[in-house]
Amino acid sequence: EELGLNVIYGGHYATETFGVKALAGHLESHFGLPWSFIDHPTGL
Repeated sequence: EELGLNVIYGGHYATETFGVKALAGHLESHFGLPWSFIDHPTGL
């Protein structure tokens, strides 16, 4: 039965990187701290 829900299935690694990238961007814009994200999922 259709419940009218939207669901996004994402793995643990994929869903946890958004916050890290957002924080890094915030720190860069406010304090001029350069950053880079090394995308290296562990497969766990």
